[in-house]
Amino acid sequence: MLIHFTLYSTHVSIRSFFHGKNFVVFSCSRLSHLDILRDFMCGLFDMMQDVFMDITNRSRKKVKSSKSSKAGLSFPVGRIHRYLRKGKYANRISPSASVYMTAVMEYLVYELFSLAGSEARIAKKSRIIPRHLLLAIVKDEEMKKLLTKTVLSQGGVDTSIQNALNLSVK
Repeated sequence: MLIHFTLYSTHVSIRSFFHGKNFVVFSCSRLSHLDILRDFMCGLFDMMQDVFMDITNRSRKKVKSSKSSKAGLSFPVGRIHRYLRKGKYANRISPSASVYMTAVMEYLVYELFSLAGSEARIAKKSRIIPRHLLLAIVKDEEMKKLLTKTVLSQGGVDTSIQNALNLSVK
């Protein structure tokens, strides 16, 4: 691409030679229009650069997006996939398996922290502490089944009395 800029005593002419074709881009008869010409030139060069980049596609960089953003998740799908591969759980691991596992983990953490947040609200606290997590696990039956053998540091003990210890005195 060649841009030919000619300044005569009576007029200004700009011609563009692109792939062997001659285009008159701008022509002005008075030299007092130079400020308009300057603004036009800035826009012209931007436009020509865009056209040139569209044709060549050399400078167009693909926008990278993570697997997590494609799946609409907050947890890292790529990292979970790497952990699955390094754990040698299977010979081959599908990328959709890591997306599914990440979604399940994100859901469980969301549920646990929403329950713990309500426990913190009941205790009139603005910060979730391990005790609130333990109380949330104990109060929810499904979480209790899932996390029966889990020990939380600084979580305290379960406040409920087990049925076997509830002896009626006669």
